Amino acid sequence: MKMGICGTGVIASSMATLMVGNGVDTVVVGRSQESLDKCQQVVSERFDFLVAQDKVTASQKAAAMGKLTLSEDYADLVGSEFVLEAVWENIPLKQEIYGKVEQCVGKDTIIASATSALLPDVISEQMTLKERFVVAHPIQPADLQPIIELVLGSETSVNAKEKAKDLLETVLKRQVVLMEKAAPGFIYNRFQHLLFREGLYMVEQGIASAEDVDKTIRFALSKRYGSIGLFEYFDDVGFSLHNVIGPSIYPHVCSDLHMNQLVTDGIAAGKTGIADGVGMHDWSNRDVADYQYRKQAPYLDGFDWDLPESES
Repeated sequence: MKMGICGTGVIASSMATLMVGNGVDTVVVGRSQESLDKCQQVVSERFDFLVAQDKVTASQKAAAMGKLTLSEDYADLVGSEFVLEAVWENIPLKQEIYGKVEQCVGKDTIIASATSALLPDVISEQMTLKERFVVAHPIQPADLQPIIELVLGSETSVNAKEKAKDLLETVLKRQVVLMEKAAPGFIYNRFQHLLFREGLYMVEQGIASAEDVDKTIRFALSKRYGSIGLFEYFDDVGFSLHNVIGPSIYPHVCSDLHMNQLVTDGIAAGKTGIADGVGMHDWSNRDVADYQYRKQAPYLDGFDWDLPESES
């Protein structure tokens, strides 16, 4: 089994970790040796984290890293069954990459994008064989988060859909969420940005602090929906009760179609979040390492890679 990745950023590096961690020969194509070296470093660090959590042995890490090829040449993608583009959300750049990939791979190769919001028909517009194109959107941390959203273009063939789904489920061990109809933001980001918008709105309106919004998510919503589905609970509540409660809430939630003022003001003030030390929280007195661990910890219990073993 051989797969390819175009890009060397966080998502590309995490997906490369997932691929080699499941014994897949993986080629990462980047624009410079410097970016490729950084990608290799990130992959190695991702495995170091898993070794520290007793999910991977040092010999398994070595065997997996041996399946990683770094290249500036698209020709090294020859023989790949699945190629994932994971670069910036820049349509001309993505289209340029698809053109190069199509020149190197077979007609049955699935070409996918890791885009988190762009519609498949838009970014695949210039492809020769649109029928083998899909969006396969991983969610961070992409190597541990079990969900991948599979979004089809209007010309995606049934065979391509089934092949992509099979590779993601059986080779990469992912839970595939199939979108019946492409829509901006897909499923995950539509929910996430609704939460962002409402949380920011409540802080703007003085309803609650950022700290208490976070507490509500961490200790209430995430606990409930970490074990049951949204519509499972909806059915538990029932249509009748929802019909009574909903109208008392809907008129008062944020319905703005523009970005929250807190965000535009934050950008104007030079705030970038953790990277700059301040965002909705002041990160100068918060444990960033603890946050990074908590971000990944929920997925460790479900860790189930088909790890390669080093040759004796």
